[in-house]
Amino acid sequence: MEIKMEKVVSSNVDSIGFNEQEKICRIKFLDGRIYDYSNFTNSTFQSLKTAESIGGFINKNLRYSGKRVI
Repeated sequence: MEIKMEKVVSSNVDSIGFNEQEKICRIKFLDGRIYDYSNFTNSTFQSLKTAESIGGFINKNLRYSGKRVI
């Protein structure tokens, strides 16, 4: 499964990506960890992308729901 990653400005996150067909959001953190989040919607991904704080969005909405890939 290919997910195109986009660099983001964040103190904790390196890049984010979304596979709409598979409904998976991938988040790469600055320390190299990569997590996949399933059952993701396009609107949730857009909210993540445009959040004032991407890390804050992750902590509030996604914390503990991802599966570590790397």
